[in-house]
Amino acid sequence: MTTRPDQLAAVPSTNSSPWTEGDIPRRQGTCNVMLIAPHGHPNNDGRTYSITRLASDVLDSYAIVNKTYQKPPFKRNKDSSYVIVNGKKVRHDPDKLKKWINLNRKNQVEQHLGTEFKVPLRNFVNEIIQKYGNAIVIWIHGIDDDNLTPKNTYGSRPGMDALIGIGQGEPDSLTASNKTVAKLIKYLSSNSAKPIAASLAKKGSDYCGWHQNVMNQFFVKQYGLDKVESIQIEIKKKGFRESGNYKITAQAIAKSIMEMTLQKPKKDTESASVDSADQNGTIQQIKAGDIDLDNDQFKARIDEIDSDSIEFKRLVESVGKDGVLNNIIVRLCCGDGDEKPYQLISGFRRMTALKASKNGLAGFKDEPVWARVLDANVSNDDAYRISFTENLARKDLSLWEIAQACAEIKKKMEVPGKIKGDIDDYIASLIQKDKRTVRRYLKLASIQNNKTGVCT
Repeated sequence: MTTRPDQLAAVPSTNSSPWTEGDIPRRQGTCNVMLIAPHGHPNNDGRTYSITRLASDVLDSYAIVNKTYQKPPFKRNKDSSYVIVNGKKVRHDPDKLKKWINLNRKNQVEQHLGTEFKVPLRNFVNEIIQKYGNAIVIWIHGIDDDNLTPKNTYGSRPGMDALIGIGQGEPDSLTASNKTVAKLIKYLSSNSAKPIAASLAKKGSDYCGWHQNVMNQFFVKQYGLDKVESIQIEIKKKGFRESGNYKITAQAIAKSIMEMTLQKPKKDTESASVDSADQNGTIQQIKAGDIDLDNDQFKARIDEIDSDSIEFKRLVESVGKDGVLNNIIVRLCCGDGDEKPYQLISGFRRMTALKASKNGLAGFKDEPVWARVLDANVSNDDAYRISFTENLARKDLSLWEIAQACAEIKKKMEVPGKIKGDIDDYIASLIQKDKRTVRRYLKLASIQNNKTGVCT
């Protein structure tokens, strides 16, 4: 991959996190969604920084978040009263040294944060379009609860938790299709994690993202809606952006976006049975103590856990602080002898880290975990496929780890009635390679590595 101009402006993270460091952290993703928190400073849209980071981690989406720069404060007279012009309070001019910049204003971004914010936005969107064909950009804002009124709410709907802006103004400058927004409102309002009653912001209100100087309009002139859809979400504080509920709000947003963008599996592909089995499971919250962690039938070698490694210790710290953010995968147990209702298929490292963060069983059994729950009739073959492909989706796997995983699956599949050719075909379907490549992986796995980790 060629070096992008914005890479000069970011300090890469020194740990295993996908996030860069600096004033405006960002992360690359593995889907066509980009989440942005332009007002993540604590003095502005409280906790949208954390909500956006957590949601993008769950989605594994692209993201850019700001908690350093705040909107320029309002000017005050000598008696501390606000300066009023034409009935409105007046803000100070932008000042980069004082960290006074409104990242939702195009003119301020272009003048002061071109390298740090504008260029990464462009590069990420171009990268997403190149990889996936189109991009969905979602700006996550906070709204004062007092502003969720008929004045700003489309249709004067009461009881709203969030407003959606797509450029509906005077005149309209739409940034997303009605079909896309209808899906988002539907899934926000009905998701099982935490329903968020959402409605279109009233046409021409301050929450529509329609003015030519707001960042929701940043991509309109360069791209059509078939390439980029940009959506502004305004989330209320009470019940959603407070210390006790912002994490579940992040999960709810991520789940809603995931459902909105989910594509149906192709029925004519070799992996259709894998995708179908995976996608037909329901996402729900279950107790960690209800999962049989002793049955490691579907744990491949790439799931092996080095409890002394720096990476695992960081994972323990992460899940101890934020919980297990990415859904694990379990299968319902149906045997009479099953003591626990769920068998773990994918997520062994995360669950081991969660248990370690709770000092063993103390406080672990009742810990809530989000899981994709598959039916009990999902076959062992499909469960193997799902577990294996979930692990292969990790970005940091080496060829050696993939080879070791292939060898482990072969070992488990070498039972009476299965010949070598059948097993090689099976593994080839898992990793979507030909049998010749599988044999090369198996040969690599048979080579013993020396103490330095170099193949001999």
